[in-house]
Amino acid sequence: MSLKHLIFSSNTSIGKTLLSLSLSSHITKTKPLTYIKPLQCGTPWDEDLIKTYSDTTNLNLNSITIKAYDPYPCSPHLASILTGERTKEYITDDEINENILNSITSGHNIIETAGGVLSPSIAFPSAPLKGYMSYKDTNLVYTTQANLYSRLNLPSILVGDPKLGGVSTTISSLESLLSHGNRVEGIVFFGNDKSYDLVSNRETVEEYCKMIGLETKFYCFPAPPVEREGEDLWEFLGEAEVKEGLKMLIDDLGK
Repeated sequence: MSLKHLIFSSNTSIGKTLLSLSLSSHITKTKPLTYIKPLQCGTPWDEDLIKTYSDTTNLNLNSITIKAYDPYPCSPHLASILTGERTKEYITDDEINENILNSITSGHNIIETAGGVLSPSIAFPSAPLKGYMSYKDTNLVYTTQANLYSRLNLPSILVGDPKLGGVSTTISSLESLLSHGNRVEGIVFFGNDKSYDLVSNRETVEEYCKMIGLETKFYCFPAPPVEREGEDLWEFLGEAEVKEGLKMLIDDLGK
């Protein structure tokens, strides 16, 4: 049994890449894993970070970046427009999804999305399409990542926002995924601070899921180090609580 999951985030800089990195570091010690980054905007590449903290000595890691827009650290629709204006070349949503499906192996697979759940995907030339927005007065169209990846029919893991205001962003992201037909099998929080020592964002989101009748697993990890690299990150990955949480997530969702 293995993971074949999309990893979404309810906000930026709250742990989407950290979750991908942690899973890869844990799994590749004993088993093969394919890490797929469909859209990479700007540098450094997330794929390079994954390689740094994974076991590459026994070839257990297979990392793939499908489409990279190196000079443009911005939203995928803007990065693809800027690149297209320069090269006159575009890639379509269907091509992105086809590449993902062709890259998935029989082992563990994690597909890390870019930005948030409703962040735009790439833009490409097309006649008007239902569920797609148009870029100004051009024939370039784009949709949200929740819509784009829903066609893959793969399960999802959502990284929740533990900060103030995070209940709203996490529930909004969850509802957006569900409304586009995505299956959310797990919700992950890095850090679990309680407001006035009363209740955490995770607990509130968990109660919301009970209210709407959604059965999903919750996983809470320690807050990440301020410097998410070097010795601080190695120490985080080596914490017993992190290792136990990763094992539980893999055992639960790798079915």
